[in-house]
Amino acid sequence: MGNKFAQVGDDFKLLEIWKVSRKREVDLITFSENGDVLGVKVKIIDNEAIEISRTEKPSNIFVWETDKYVWLHTSD
Repeated sequence: MGNKFAQVGDDFKLLEIWKVSRKREVDLITFSENGDVLGVKVKIIDNEAIEISRTEKPSNIFVWETDKYVWLHTSD
């Protein structure tokens, strides 16, 4: 196994699409502490991000925040 990346681990073999995203705003899915979806809010992105997804599935992004990469669940 590899090193953990962001807060999602090290197994990315199911992700088929990797690309640079220069979006400055994304629709961020918000969750409750027990994992239920609360809704969507707009998040401003200060840096370029890595957009990742599977074919015909919603994408998510890795973005650099302060001193580490963070995985953001998006609704794109």
